[in-house]
Amino acid sequence: MPDAARGPFFIRTNHVELACETFGDTGAKPLVLIMGFGMQMAGWDDGLCRRLAQAGFRVVRFDNRDVGLSQRLTPLGLPDLGGVRRALREGRAPQVPYTLADMAADTAGLIEALGLDQAHVMGLSMGGMIAQLLALEHPQRVRSLTCVMTTSGAGHLPRAEPAALAVLSTPPPLEREAYIQHMVHAWEVLSGDVCPPERARLTRRAATFHARGLDPAGTARQAAAVMAAAPRDEWLAALNKPCLVGHGTHDPVFPLRHGEHLARLVPGARLLTVPGMGHELVPAAWPALVEALGGLRT
Repeated sequence: MPDAARGPFFIRTNHVELACETFGDTGAKPLVLIMGFGMQMAGWDDGLCRRLAQAGFRVVRFDNRDVGLSQRLTPLGLPDLGGVRRALREGRAPQVPYTLADMAADTAGLIEALGLDQAHVMGLSMGGMIAQLLALEHPQRVRSLTCVMTTSGAGHLPRAEPAALAVLSTPPPLEREAYIQHMVHAWEVLSGDVCPPERARLTRRAATFHARGLDPAGTARQAAAVMAAAPRDEWLAALNKPCLVGHGTHDPVFPLRHGEHLARLVPGARLLTVPGMGHELVPAAWPALVEALGGLRT
């Protein structure tokens, strides 16, 4: 079948080895998907990837550094997240193992290693931040930019809700059943009550993540990169790329104002608002997102 998954296979770029999978015909327009904090590429649901392939994209999903099957940067050690917070409060540059710009360079290298000049790029949450930096620092690799449930990092935007912050900052247990229960609960909190995801789907995802491997220190290194990221609003105002912003009306991590601000910021950007959606790309949102992405497929 033309939309069948291929992989995983491994690409070495920017001094790290990344695990990748593709969906769709090799001659279709490439669409690279960048996942969020602590999440593996299986967070991009197979069903969504197949829909995107059927809509005419060659879909590429991959594990970011330090998660899933991609390389763990263990020699970089465990970051001092408290020290990062103190440095930021005091106006100092924090010491972190790597930055979101490094992760954007990973993605630029991945696109090049796949033999592509450019790709459409979609990032979710932290992946949306990485996608923004990719478009800003490696514009030759980006055909269009889609940012889902993410932020520009502007300081005046509202903070996450306390319950969402609590689940994001609580490390999951490593034992399989306890891990699955923890992650399903966390994703349900982040999703909210208005448009809840199917529990069975979340359970399958958590089981897949556990089977592919966990690394709490790697997740902490990603957290340090997010915490240390500078606001991107001034740079994004000069971005010259087709841009789609997708955001739920009930996102407890990045309230809707984050998406509205991002869409106003990037010249010509389109805002796709999903009523009731929280910080989880629920299947009910897929048809509108796929249709909107089709408008960028040039």
